[in-house]
Amino acid sequence: MPNPAILVVGFAFQPLLWINTMNTMDYAWALTFILGAYYFLLKEESGLAGVMLGLAIGSKVPIVPLPTLA
Repeated sequence: MPNPAILVVGFAFQPLLWINTMNTMDYAWALTFILGAYYFLLKEESGLAGVMLGLAIGSKVPIVPLPTLA
């Protein structure tokens, strides 16, 4: 795929994601920060990717094992 960031942006506009952002849970914020970290990794900006991953961990602590799965 020549531009994988387009796939990430397309995922952000899925109806299921929009419906789930209407509740007060923190899943959508964590997912937003994880997608931001992925975007910055694609752009080879590891510092900003680390900041976004830190924000994802701060918004939802059970995300901590996620980087170990990659």
